[in-house]
Amino acid sequence: MFSKPATAIATLLVAATLPMAAFAQAYPSKPIHVVIAYNPGGTADATGRLVADMLRDGFKTTVVTENRGGASGAIGTSHVKAAAPDGYTLLVHTNSLTLQPATVVKPVYDPVKDLTPIAMLTSVPVVIVVPKDSPLKTLGDLVRVAKENPGKLNMGHGGFGTYGWYAMTRFMLDAGFKLTDVPYTSAGAVQTAVLGGQLDLAIDSPAGIGKFVRDGSMRALASSSEERTWHLPEVPTGKEQGLPFRGLAWVGILAPAGTDRSTVNLIFDQIRLAVARPEIKDRAKKIGMDITLQDPTTFARTVAEDFSNTKEIITTQKIPLQ
Repeated sequence: MFSKPATAIATLLVAATLPMAAFAQAYPSKPIHVVIAYNPGGTADATGRLVADMLRDGFKTTVVTENRGGASGAIGTSHVKAAAPDGYTLLVHTNSLTLQPATVVKPVYDPVKDLTPIAMLTSVPVVIVVPKDSPLKTLGDLVRVAKENPGKLNMGHGGFGTYGWYAMTRFMLDAGFKLTDVPYTSAGAVQTAVLGGQLDLAIDSPAGIGKFVRDGSMRALASSSEERTWHLPEVPTGKEQGLPFRGLAWVGILAPAGTDRSTVNLIFDQIRLAVARPEIKDRAKKIGMDITLQDPTTFARTVAEDFSNTKEIITTQKIPLQ
């Protein structure tokens, strides 16, 4: 039998733990803000809104989306980096997250040190497109004309440090030709420029340009996937054409550095449960994305490896910093 003093002390100790336990179980107790590091339109925006719906349905709480585009995602990333690490401000970003800080003289964030990865959500190839009346019919035509006229052809993309820019830079280096970069601040602006004939070619996601390719207002030269993508099965891959144009862009969700692991796991669990539902897979497919789920540990490793590889390529190839 416990003495009365011992019982009283034990009761106080149990009571002292209750507020902490209640706090841990309370998440979320206020609206969650999902910051999308891009302007409206394109894969990241569509994924961010899908994420918001998954969290809204899973947690039965208010989830607010906010587009903070610009500087290849650095503006939105800086905003989330500075937010409280409490799980109420989340970031949806592409693998430009690991590219942009490696391409600038003064990076405003470190993707490994300043953020906590929660989940990789999707991965998609990128596609090279030209105006419908372009004389370029194949990827081989592009390489040949570019080699014969170094720098004459201009290439549109979503900004330095985006995956489209990176994929084309790798392709140019590997295939030995040169294009003139024309960076834009949004996928929509790139598409408008291609449709208007202001660009010789552009790089974009299947979700962004698929409808234009299907209705004939743009022509696709190649997809960066290993096999033909279901998004545009009529478009040959770079590999299929014997040229080194390949790679996949991913989209993921992250929190500020220092976010409690239990909160990270709660968010990941809701995403994991949501992406297993057929209706979520169907929604992802309708907006041109493939679900590619990675857990917090695996995604953290991907972010670190991508950042390291990008810095190595920038240094090795002597690509000028912006």
